[in-house]
Amino acid sequence: MRPALILFSLFIYMMCPSHALATNCNAPDALAGKRFVLEVDGQYTLNNPRAGELQRFTFKSDALAELSFHTGETLSGEYHYQVLAPDIGLFSTRLMQEDTLISEFELTLMCKNNTTGHYIFSQTAGSEPPAIRQNVGTYFIMKN
Repeated sequence: MRPALILFSLFIYMMCPSHALATNCNAPDALAGKRFVLEVDGQYTLNNPRAGELQRFTFKSDALAELSFHTGETLSGEYHYQVLAPDIGLFSTRLMQEDTLISEFELTLMCKNNTTGHYIFSQTAGSEPPAIRQNVGTYFIMKN
């Protein structure tokens, strides 16, 4: 991850009111075998074209599959995950459809408890404009 994005993501996290109320929770040690549902927050804008949508991420040991409940489209790609702090995790991926890059992004996970939390989505390349964008949302771990 680019150092500037890590610092920006952590700054936003520290400024969130929910951080002050956070319980003792832990980011997952690993994502393999887990299933997340993500809800994209906010109103639709040109910079947030997926506002209000739900997505499901299913993680295997080295790959993930993303399902958009809005379009029914499934994308897949390899991912890298790391724990940045006890309550903060980060994964990066390049989602592909056949040989076409659809989205390259990082997702910073900030737990609220051990099964829910907030995330910051930071896309650095993508086929859907704008190619570079950020948004936030809520995640739910559906399977441990």
